[in-house]
Amino acid sequence: MKKVMITGATSGIGEALLEQYSGAGDEVIACGRNKEKLSSYEKNTQIIACLAFDVTKPEQVAKAAEQVESLDILILNA
Repeated sequence: MKKVMITGATSGIGEALLEQYSGAGDEVIACGRNKEKLSSYEKNTQIIACLAFDVTKPEQVAKAAEQVESLDILILNA
């Protein structure tokens, strides 16, 4: 089992990757700007955290990064 963080996990390729990794039993940290969409992931037991932030705002990225201890895979801006 791997720990995967995906930014852009609320739509498109990011959402598809979230489904792929969580479906394979990996732990996923889902990130995006859409808080409503992120909250819809709460029932998925493979998603260990949902972080809402905008990757174009360095202070938000730094605050989110403080909440992550370790990762095996980081997928940025999917």
